Amino acid sequence: MDSTHFSIIALVIVSVGVAIAYRMLFAPKKLERGEKPKGSHELEVAMKMGSPDEKCEAMREMAQLYSRHNDVWTAESYIKLALKVMEEAYGTRGPELTEVLRDYASLMRKFGRGGQAVELEERMKKLNKTAHS
Repeated sequence: MDSTHFSIIALVIVSVGVAIAYRMLFAPKKLERGEKPKGSHELEVAMKMGSPDEKCEAMREMAQLYSRHNDVWTAESYIKLALKVMEEAYGTRGPELTEVLRDYASLMRKFGRGGQAVELEERMKKLNKTAHS
């Protein structure tokens, strides 16, 4: 084996080692059943107070928090709640829904549900068209 092949193999081994170490040290741990991530208590309080926009923002942040812990079901539940709050406040055709729909589509893509993401993006496009006409 020449030195080039040895260097490539060594580089691959080091890269894999770094990736494993990073994952062990910095990746969010999977939540145990019933466990809540750090920071969720403050967001739960925020979801109960304030304007629809403030409640929605807290719900979107909660969805992102659970998404980082790969808790698909809980993340989707919070983003659906955020969408419901905005629909109740602004109607189902309000351009204010755009950011929530974008987050929802992104979440669906992350968890391999591209078909749902496309539907949400289409709805978002229609809202944007309506807002600009």
